[in-house]
Amino acid sequence: MSRPGWPEVRFLPTEAGLTPAIWRSPAPERPRHPFAALFVPPFAEEMNRTRRLMALAGQMLAIEGIPSLLPDLPGTGDSPLPFREATWEGWVEALTACAGHLAEQGLGVRLVGIRLGGLLAADALAQGCQAQSLALVDPVEDGRLHMRHWLRIRSAASMEIGPRITLSYLQTQLDNGQTIEVAGYEMGPQLVNRINALKLAPLLAEAQVPVHRLDVTAPGAETQAPVADGRRIIAADAPWNSFEPAEPAALARAVADMVQEAA
Repeated sequence: MSRPGWPEVRFLPTEAGLTPAIWRSPAPERPRHPFAALFVPPFAEEMNRTRRLMALAGQMLAIEGIPSLLPDLPGTGDSPLPFREATWEGWVEALTACAGHLAEQGLGVRLVGIRLGGLLAADALAQGCQAQSLALVDPVEDGRLHMRHWLRIRSAASMEIGPRITLSYLQTQLDNGQTIEVAGYEMGPQLVNRINALKLAPLLAEAQVPVHRLDVTAPGAETQAPVADGRRIIAADAPWNSFEPAEPAALARAVADMVQEAA
């Protein structure tokens, strides 16, 4: 028998094919809660940098009797689909299918969206994904600003290796239907333009479930107590910003606690 929180690979059927996912079973000696956490990862390299955070949070939840599911959405992680063929609609569909898989097991779904995953989870809810609650971890507020961040990374890299590539040139390529390469990821225009059109606030305004939010500020910064809208701030290293993230134990604990309080 595997240890509580030990990762088990599952393959869930979606319209894009089988979606690989990590399932973490709850500790058998603890009362099993009637819900599961469904993690929605960040975008591109931020996803890789937060793997440890999501694993630790999943392990902590398992110890408390709460299972969790972490999918590799189409085009990401171990998904067989190339990233350049990933679409926002495909991610929403896959996420909805994962929620349905949990519901078939008699489990309520608590979405846990990290960075762009928060925007994706909120949009999935708006499109009919069934969940009890939404927990946001330092969510992306504006899809266009987030994508400009990635385009700046590509432009900055070109200044070192030449020839220089400007933001306007990259946007022109996208407008012409061309794929661009950013930090090792081939990003298609359909995906980028769809993200550009999204903002978090309107989606949350229409949310029919409790929403909790955890924002991350620099270590040593002053944090605030919980406020009425369910928002908290934690001073911690943000793993998605670091090439070599420190062990995110405190942040993982905060995420796990938020999931348990989310409904």
